[in-house]
Order: sequence, then C-alpha cells, then structure tokens
Amino acid sequence: MKLAIVNAVLLSRLAHSVNGQEDVAGYRKVYGDGDCRMQYLSQTYRLQSDEIKSATDCVPICNTKNDDYPTLEVAGFAFSYPYKLCECYFSNSNYHGWFSTGNSDYFGACYEKLQPTKFPTKSPSKKPSKTPSKTPTKTPTKTPTKTPTAMSAGAQGDPHFTTWSQKKFDFHGVCDLVMLSNENFENNLGMDIHIRTKKMHMWSYISVLAIRIGKSILEVIGKDGGSYIINGNVHQGNNDDLMMLSGYPIIYSKKNKKQQAFRLNLGNLEAIVIKTWNSFVSVHFENPKSEHFEDSMGLMGSFPDGVWLSRDNVIIFDDANTFGQEWQVMEVETKLFHQVQGPQQPLKKCEIPSNLDMRRHLGENTMTKQHAETACIGVDVSSMDLCIFDVMASRDESVAGAY
Repeated sequence: MKLAIVNAVLLSRLAHSVNGQEDVAGYRKVYGDGDCRMQYLSQTYRLQSDEIKSATDCVPICNTKNDDYPTLEVAGFAFSYPYKLCECYFSNSNYHGWFSTGNSDYFGACYEKLQPTKFPTKSPSKKPSKTPSKTPTKTPTKTPTKTPTAMSAGAQGDPHFTTWSQKKFDFHGVCDLVMLSNENFENNLGMDIHIRTKKMHMWSYISVLAIRIGKSILEVIGKDGGSYIINGNVHQGNNDDLMMLSGYPIIYSKKNKKQQAFRLNLGNLEAIVIKTWNSFVSVHFENPKSEHFEDSMGLMGSFPDGVWLSRDNVIIFDDANTFGQEWQVMEVETKLFHQVQGPQQPLKKCEIPSNLDMRRHLGENTMTKQHAETACIGVDVSSMDLCIFDVMASRDESVAGAY
C-alpha cells in the first residue's frame, strides 16, 4: 500500500512539473495550476484583454505599470488563460508569499520576480588568506541563541492546517470535520478528533473541538471566554485542574478570561495541546510517535508522510478543498459534539466561500501589512506569516492573540 502511495505521489509531482508554461523573462514560476495569489501586498493591478494569450504577455504589462508606483517594486504576477487576465502584484519589501485559495482554475499560474543581487560577487583573492590567529576565538555565550520553534502538526487561526509532514494548507469550509481518526489507538481503544468551523467574514475558524479516547469525550468550546464538557458535564474552568480521559491525564489551566489550555499527556513527552483564545480554538501535536498515530487518517494526512488520502486509502488528493470535503463528518460516524449545528451530511456539504469573493474581500481590506506586523510582535517566527495574514483577513488586530 505504501509503495502505491509513493508511486502516486511521484506521478502527481511529475504531472505538475510539466504542466503549463515555464519561467518567463525575469520571473520564476512558483505555481503551475489551480488558483494562486500573493499575500501581504501594497498594491495590485489587474488587466483583462483578448491580447493576453500567455504569461509572457504579462511581463511588459507589469514592468510598465510599475512606473506608476515609484516607491514599490513589482513582486510577481498571476496569469489566467481562460480569462485572458494578468494580475500584477507590487510590494515595498520582500516580505510576501504565495498561497492557493482553492480548486478554481481562475489563475492558471503564478510567477515571482527574480531579484538580482545588489552587488557583484567577489572575485577570488590574489593572495592566500591570513594565517590562523594566535588567540582562540571568543568563548561561547552563556545562554544559547534563540532559534525559531518548529511548527508542530495541528491547526490554528482561520484555520491553517499543518500535516504530519509539516505541509501547510488552508481549508475555509464551514462544517464539522474529521481532523484525526485512529481505530487502532492503544490496542483498539480508539481516538477521534473532530473540529467545528464557523464563518468569519469570507473565512472560517475553529470554534469547537472534540476528542474521543475510548468511551470518554472532551469537548472544548472557545465562545464566551471558553468552557469545556467532559462526558456530558459542562465546566467553566475557573481554576487549574487535573482531569483524566480514559486514563490519560489532562493538565488544564485558565490563563485569563480569554485563554484556556489543555495538555493531554500520552507519555514519553508526547502530548496533544488544545488552546482557546476568545472564540478561536487551536490544537497541536507534540512529539507524535508511530505507536499512537501510524494508522491515523483525516485532515492530518497519513502518518508520518502527511499524504492527502481519501477515506478508503485509495485516492491521493492534490486540492485542499476536495480533500477538506472528503473529511466532513459523515452521518454514520460517532457524534462527538453535544449540539448539532451547521451543515451536516448527508443533507449539506461544507460551505466554501468562492475564490472570487475571498479575492474581493482581500482587495477591499483596509488593514495594512505594517499594522498587522505590529499586532503580531512577539509571535513565534514559524507562525508569523500566518498571524499577519489572519490579522489582515479579519481586519482585527486582536486576532494576533490566537498565536
């Protein structure tokens, strides 16, 4: 089975590598198909014309239009063949990135501006380098230098998912979703983790999370400062406490009226950490091991490769929206939430905002990147981009608190 998965992944990558037009003058291709957009921008310019027949036609359009923004630099562009459309992106810094917004072919490819080096590379010195210094180099610092914390697998924000293999993707569908399902957890005791997403502007966020181990269920709710339900009993969580979930200890803490945290310890430094901030709920897996997650399925992907597999382990998805829809909670699955809300199978699929509406919302955004960066000061380096994007998307600087 694993060999078939690997072969399918390689074939998928090969197909994408040869799809569409390659690099054009001064621009490097970064997305081959699907819908794509550059984020954290200062200015966007769009031109639609029957004269636009290839990505090459966008190059002079964007380069010329750059003269209208003397303080900005062209950062890249997106090209749509079906719509004969170029969308040029301008920025005042190199602080930008690309993201896919769904399964539309609205933009068939995205190209990033190649930045030349500011100074010529140094030529080799004519003389050999100096002899070693007589005195040793300085002693190490007393405290180690800080390094960015690697982002663990899980989900947070609006929401952003990180698979077991650290692959990041967004799914904005509003519904109940299977984040993880593993019937073989601890000798068939079983584990399920479901999340419920709620609409916010044109995006969504995790509003409730439920985890089942054996016959015990913990439901974490972000609304109104946070509360939780264990096996049907509602708690407001006024003090730090130690709870048990099918024999596994949960360390609970309520930091303030906006924040609460749950640390479910699985042993040997392995844990599932659930946090709330205002209405937002996040979950991350610390030091996950194969003995607990090897047979898991869901939005986290296969363990440990993070392959986007279908429920029958046959299909490998390459589109986030299709993959997300696949893992909507089915009517035959155990209901972990104490209330039924939002779209439910089989009557209704996840509600997914259109790419055009999301793009229009971003275009109307009045929140500047500078304001978002200020709001996200203190956020871990690995989550900084996600924090800035969420602040700008929600137009709410307080959203940075979720990170």
